[in-house]
Amino acid sequence: MLYTSKRSFGSETPSSHDAPQRTSHTPSSSHRQPLTMRSPSLQLIQPENWAQPNMPTYNTPIFLIHDGSGTTLAYQFLEILGRYTYGIRNPYYYSGKVFEGGISEMAFLYASWIRKTVQDKDFPAKKRNMDGSTSIFLGGWSLGGLLSMEVARQLAVDDVVRVAGILMIDSTFPGVSRPLPTSSVPLVPSFGVPTANKFSGVRFPDVSTRKMLCDDDVSSDDESLPDLSDVSSRDGSSEDESSTDEDEAIMNKIRSKTCMAEAVRMIRQWRLPQWSGRLYDRRPKVVLLRAKNYVPTKEGRTVGMDLNREDPLLGWGDYDEEMFSDVYDVDGHHFNLFEYDKISNMTRTIKKGLDRLEEASQMMMFESW
Repeated sequence: MLYTSKRSFGSETPSSHDAPQRTSHTPSSSHRQPLTMRSPSLQLIQPENWAQPNMPTYNTPIFLIHDGSGTTLAYQFLEILGRYTYGIRNPYYYSGKVFEGGISEMAFLYASWIRKTVQDKDFPAKKRNMDGSTSIFLGGWSLGGLLSMEVARQLAVDDVVRVAGILMIDSTFPGVSRPLPTSSVPLVPSFGVPTANKFSGVRFPDVSTRKMLCDDDVSSDDESLPDLSDVSSRDGSSEDESSTDEDEAIMNKIRSKTCMAEAVRMIRQWRLPQWSGRLYDRRPKVVLLRAKNYVPTKEGRTVGMDLNREDPLLGWGDYDEEMFSDVYDVDGHHFNLFEYDKISNMTRTIKKGLDRLEEASQMMMFESW
């Protein structure tokens, strides 16, 4: 959920000496601003073809939604995906404002950005469905996968956008479907109990007694949760030119943890989308990328993201046993999936997942849209 490499934490503009070395296909900074951008928080991460960055395409574009830190930094280090890839970051990252309406309000805003972007005359996807809509994919790491579900539900009856598939990157089921081990101390508190009757047999932990792990509670090489002691009085403005790189790094840690805490609050109150009646046939296909390893912690405790780690579906069978078209295991644990040494494999697996979604979504062409 948070980007954990040893670069400026949560920053969207890492310095050149911190960023991974790129090959000749690396984009210039100008290519990161899409012609179709309807908000500074929705940006083009990569075009389908760097040699022709404005070329029309018949491939399905993907919108990757931010993780719990609020940024899209991790996605910007992916290698070539071969399709138009957009990123959506939290617009309140710098201001510290919150979405009072929670996940639903956040998703409503993101859905509106996506809709306006797809409607733009310069949007590169030229293929139209029989009903005149344009297909897109949604996806994201951790929180981004959950937000993708909510955005897809809100666009389910939209006449402009059809969400044909969702790529979840280690997005765990927001609940616990097995007894908690006594040694477990969840990294993220419980995600709110869904209301559907089919969840009546699922055991959800008591959110009031759970806490997030701090730096002292995780392994020394895990920087996902920075220490906020003695820095709460710092100014959070992004326009302070006198700030040093070190000051900005500290502020990014604060911003990311603030976003993380707010994400926890929102997910606690969230109710998973229901696809009843005619909406059932409009539920997108979903592919899951699942981390192979547990997050390392002191004393062998289990963090919240790993409570369903042994389950091939990460607990989602309690929501729908036929949720995923495919599940692909990826190297690493939840918090280091996008570190430098894993980027190439992550890119290949994401491409594989998107290709699978492309195949699975073709079936939707023959369904009642």
